Order: sequence, then structure tokens, then C-alpha cells
Amino acid sequence: NVKRNQAANGLLKFDSVRTTETILDANNFNLAGQTIVWNDPANSDWYEQFIKVMNAALPLNGTFGRPDKKDTVAGIPTEQYRFNAINTDLSIYKFSKSIEGIDTQFEIVSTDLDDGNNNGFAGRLTGQQRLFTTSDSLQVDGIASVDFINKDFRNIERVYNVEFSRDWNLVNPLGNQTFLISGVELQHPKTGGGKYEFQKLEFSENYSGNRHVVGANIRFGKLKSQTNSSYLKGAGDSLDSKFFRIHNNTAYSLNKAWVGGKLSLEDNQIRNVKSDSLTVESQKYGAYEFYAGKGDSTNVFVEAGYRFQANDSLRSGVLQKVNTSNTFFAKSRLVNNENTQLSIFANYRILKDAIGAREDEKSLNSRLLYNQNLLKGGINVNTALSANNGVIPQQEFTYVKVEPGEGIFTWIDYNNDGIQDLGEFEVAQYQDEAEYVRILLPNQVFIKIRENKFSQIITLNPRTWENATGFKKFLSHFYNQTSYVLDRKVRRKNDAFNINPFEDGGDDQLGLVLNFRNALFFNRGRQKYTTSYTYISSSSDNLLSLGLQRNKLKSHQLNFNHKFWESWLLNVKGSLGTNESTSENFTARNYTLENYELAPKISYLLNSQTRFDVFYGFLNENNTIGEMEQLDQQKLGFSFAYSNVQKISLSGEFNYIDNAFSGSPFSPVAYQMLEGLQPGANFTWSMLLQKRITKYLDANLSYFGRKSKESSTIHTGSIQLRAFF
Repeated sequence: NVKRNQAANGLLKFDSVRTTETILDANNFNLAGQTIVWNDPANSDWYEQFIKVMNAALPLNGTFGRPDKKDTVAGIPTEQYRFNAINTDLSIYKFSKSIEGIDTQFEIVSTDLDDGNNNGFAGRLTGQQRLFTTSDSLQVDGIASVDFINKDFRNIERVYNVEFSRDWNLVNPLGNQTFLISGVELQHPKTGGGKYEFQKLEFSENYSGNRHVVGANIRFGKLKSQTNSSYLKGAGDSLDSKFFRIHNNTAYSLNKAWVGGKLSLEDNQIRNVKSDSLTVESQKYGAYEFYAGKGDSTNVFVEAGYRFQANDSLRSGVLQKVNTSNTFFAKSRLVNNENTQLSIFANYRILKDAIGAREDEKSLNSRLLYNQNLLKGGINVNTALSANNGVIPQQEFTYVKVEPGEGIFTWIDYNNDGIQDLGEFEVAQYQDEAEYVRILLPNQVFIKIRENKFSQIITLNPRTWENATGFKKFLSHFYNQTSYVLDRKVRRKNDAFNINPFEDGGDDQLGLVLNFRNALFFNRGRQKYTTSYTYISSSSDNLLSLGLQRNKLKSHQLNFNHKFWESWLLNVKGSLGTNESTSENFTARNYTLENYELAPKISYLLNSQTRFDVFYGFLNENNTIGEMEQLDQQKLGFSFAYSNVQKISLSGEFNYIDNAFSGSPFSPVAYQMLEGLQPGANFTWSMLLQKRITKYLDANLSYFGRKSKESSTIHTGSIQLRAFF
């Protein structure tokens, strides 16, 4: 019977884009006439530029990250987008291509995600049978299981372990899945046990594989050994693979000491069916480790060891040795008692290039942890010191629009040019403005660094003297905690090691975080003349791809709480400080803010479940550089809260905020000072309702509104159901 020819259909993969429009990237580079290649190793900005060009062809409300539809097609998460076009039922674009010498016509047409296959089935059947038991209590069991997953079934949670795809070398498996396991398990009360499994995995359309798995955990007196090994032989429509690996840890216990060794081998050869050649995912390595220790591994001990590893990778079509490493390590817990704990860890590695094209790379990682209690817990000292060598990616990022409320950032077009510059994104102050997320761009540029960290916390808690008399009784009302944290990242140019975190990195310094905080309390947690004074001094320097970003903060904070007449609570907060931000390439974002604030609040405690608050706040903030912006803010409001843990929780708040602002309100500095509000009168209100429906189900209803003189009223609400399993 003669049948009409039917056109073949499929999906077209874009590996490059090009535009004639004027489109500027984050660095103000014009992309018109430029060919942008996906995953271009020569272009560190390829991802951002590719998305910029694609978004120019999409509607404003349907850009990348906001698809018309989402689904999983052939096991691949798929998103559907609509181009800016009127014609949706005829071909959008036609082109011709020579295929094996024949001029073939192609058409790009509109399509839709298949919404017809919404039903799928998955099931598992398992069995275990005791085969026999010997006279010396050796038990032998037969085990078997079979899984079937229909190709249209979509599971919410992961069915198998994270390494399942790597265990089987799966690449886009298609069709119905069948997974069969059969084997034998042995167990002896004195010597341990082992297991052998034969596994067979099939996808009906393009994959079949067999895997042998052997595991053992045995002990003979003072000798213990753990082994896990497997061998895979898989065949697919495009790739065949053989994958062998074994991991073993064997240790012998002596009198308060131990010696042992570890073995790790992997040989994964993945071969392209058409070209009969190994793919770049093929790899091989072997690692051998010896260690010895003395003491109690759960208490006080010292352990040292040596590890050798050789790595093979694909070169000239075959697996060849690319590097070897020699690692010396030591770990210990030297002191461990009720009042003192001390632990030290160190790891020194020498990485050698097998070809000799690179110099040996040496790295040292170390960590010291110390904790000391004095005067029966009255003084606690906690110290942490670490030095690490490694690499970090050269961080570049872009912003992608999402649904309102699902993002973190908001975009404000300060220069009114319609172009989203990186310096125009702010952390959204309100949920309805949070329309963008920051995405780190993939890159292949890594920087070698040395990172030094130091942390010191000293706590003084004389509460143990609360039953004493005289001066000790007076001191028992106080509590003080001092903390200092330092984190320094320095570009590593040679093999020099430096465990001193206080040494300046000079021109090679990529980042520095310094935090000092001291909090002094009187009658802590008692609500009777409870007073706290907190001093904070912090700074951070980050050398990003966009230049140096520096932030400094100093703050004096005073907080007073006192409960009187049994049902009234007085709270007074005051603060004085400076906040400084400096951006090397975005000078409009630079500011030095000096501020002081006073905020009294009176609360009436109707009962243990209900409270009402009336509060007032005054804030003065001045920018001492740039446009010299000034703000005098007065805030008046009231709030209430009702909480019945077993049934319902309800809280609400209303605020009147008057911003006497001097300067341009349309700038990054103004957004920081005004916290997203406008000059003049502002009103904000909110309500949160939490209801326990059942023992396992909660409902949350939140509502937030705000109104400014020059803007319309904005209402934001959300409903959330939480289920507990």
C-alpha cells in the first residue's frame, strides 16, 4: 500500500547566536555583529552574552528563567519559550542544508510540550530467603529485587543514590527502566559478613548493562577489613563502557595503637560506538595509603600517614598518566577533658606533572581547634586557626528575572537608558520588588589562593557566683562575650606557605574579612533593668571581576529592658555608628553614612499569649561624601501579637514613617538610606496568621501593604501550606 511521505521532525540545538541589534552586555560591549558561542573557553562572558541575545528575541514577560511551560521530556528538564512573532502555526524560519550530497529543506516551526502522557507507573518487588545456617552460626541468605519504572513516570524524590548515573555511566537513557538485583549475603556473629550482587539495568530504547558488586566487612581477632568493589559492562546506542573500581580499608589493632592501609582503584573506560574511541569522560586512578595511630580514636589520639595517588586522563586518544601526588598527613586530639579540648590537623601534598611541563605544586592545609573552660565555666576561651591552599573561580555573575517575590534583588534604572547595568541592582526591601536572582556565570578561570582564618571567642559568665555575697554577687549580674574573626584570601604565586593570618597580602590580596564584636550584659535574660551594650567593628574587601568592593561598619548599640507593674515592659534602643561602602568601578554606589538612632517601645502584656506594643523611632543619617544626602526619619507605630501554640498565631503591625530627605531620591545611596521608601510620609502595615489545621498540616497567611505620597498603594499577600511527614 502506498503511503504519503511524512516529514521527519526533531529538535534543533543552537551552539551559537548572532544579532544585528544593538545589545550591550554588563561591560557595555556592543554585541551587534558578534558571534557568541555556547561554552566558549576563549570568552569568559559567553553565558551572559548568550542569554542577553536570546532575551532580546523573547517577550519582556517571558525572558530566560520565566518560561511559558515546564516539563520533563525524555528524562530531560525542558522549558518552553515564545519568540516575539505573530505567526505561530506556519514555519517561522526556512533553510536548506546539504545532507550526503542531497540538498535538504528544513523548517523551524512552533511546537508545544506534550501534555498527553501524564500517567506513569513504577513498582518494586523484593524478596529474601534464608538458604541455610551452618553449625558455627554462619547464615547464608538469598536476595533479589526488581524495579520497573515506566518512561512517563516522574518521581518527586530521588529513587536511587546520587552516584547512580555514574555507577552505570548513563547518558540520556530513554524508555522504560528495568532494574534487577540478585545475590547472596553471608553473616557470621564473630567474623562479620559479605555480599555479592549481580545487577542488570535496562532502558528499553537505548541502554543495557550488567554490574557485579562485592562488599565485605570482616574481622579476624585484631584485624579488620572493609571492601567495596564493582565491575560494570554497559552498552548504549552511542556509548559502551567498562568500569572497575575497588575501595579497601584494612587495620590491625595493637595495644592502644593501630596500623592500617587503604586502597582505592578506578578504571572507567567509555568508548564512542561510532568512532570506536575513548571519550573525554574516561579516567583512571590508583591510590595507596598507609597510616598508624596511638591512643583512643574517640578520645585522645595521634594519627599520621602517607598517601600516593596516580591519575590517568585521556591524551592522544588513550589513557595516560597525567600527574602523581604524595600526601603526608597528621591528625590528633591531644587534650580532651571536661575543661580543655585541643585538636590539630595538617595535610602536606606535592603534586607532580607526569610530563614535566609544569613545576611541582606544593600545598599545605592545617587546622587547630582549642577550647578552654576556667573558674568552673566562668571563663570560656574558644580558638580556631586554619590555613588552606586551593583555587577559587573568578566570580562573574548576571541577574535573571523570576516571578515577583521569588527573587532577592530589584532593578532600578537609575540612568533611564533601559539597559540593566550590574550597578543598578539592589537587594529588594519588599517582597513584591524581589524579581531578580543573581546567577554565577560558569567559567574556566580559576585562581590559586592561600586562605588563612582565625577566630577567637572569649566569654565571661560570673553567674556561678549568684549565690555569693559582696563583690562576687555584684559581678554575677554581668555577662560579656568578645569575638574576633579574620578571613584572608591571598593569590598564591609560588610554594611559599604562611600560617600567619595577620600578615598583609599586599597587592596579591583578593579578599579580607575582619569582624570584632563585644557584648556586655547586665541582668541578661531577666527583664529587670536588663541592659546590654554592644560594639561592632567589621570590614570586608573583595576583589571581584568588577573591581574592588570594600565595606566598613562601626556601631555602638545600647538596649534596655525593664518589666514593671507586672504587665508592662519598657524597651529602649539606641545606636551610634558609621557605614561605609566603596566600589572601584561603580562610584555612584560609594557612601559614608554617619547615623544615630533612638527607639523607645512600651508593651502591654495582657496575658502569656497576648501583647500590644506602641513604639517611636528617630533616625538621623548623613552621607559625608558625594551628594551629601541627609535623612531625618521619624517612625510611629503599634503592633500586636497573639499566640496559642496548639491552635493559632496572629500578629500585626502598622507604621507611619516620615522621611525628611535632602538629596536625589533616585540613586543607590538614597535607596540604601530610605530602605526602599520615598521622601515624605509613608505608611506600612502587615499581618501574619498561622493556623494549625491538623497535627501534620499548618497554614500560613501573610499580608503586607505600603503607601507613599508619590506612589499607589501596594498590597502583597501569600498563602502557604506546610505538611509534616
